[in-house]
Amino acid sequence: MALQGDYAYVTSNDALVLVVDVGDPGQPVVRGRVGEGEEAGGLAVRGGFAYVAACWCGLVVVDVTDPDSPQIAGSISFDVSVVAVDVAGNYAYLACGSDGFRVVDVSDPQAPQLRLRSGSQDICRMCWPRAT
Repeated sequence: MALQGDYAYVTSNDALVLVVDVGDPGQPVVRGRVGEGEEAGGLAVRGGFAYVAACWCGLVVVDVTDPDSPQIAGSISFDVSVVAVDVAGNYAYLACGSDGFRVVDVSDPQAPQLRLRSGSQDICRMCWPRAT
């Protein structure tokens, strides 16, 4: 889940992203949804887009500028499951469990591009060079 302004962006079992108006925290209202029945892990919201760790579907970028009608803007898939995501600047950083991580250029949300692939052994070598 991610919060931005009066909205909560939530992944669920029945939608890739739910947009929930939490302006009145005592009465949250689902305003929009996209991606029926798609499995998703975490998400991050930046600049009108939700970046979704969509498990075996990879990274899905959702345009959330219209809370009543979120739309899939772009995506990129991998041969591993994406379980978490964070975004900084023009890059999405994806955690892929025991398969390491990926860095994706999202400067064009409609055409995300892989910039770095690193397996778990690479991470071990970077953090603990004597352990491998």
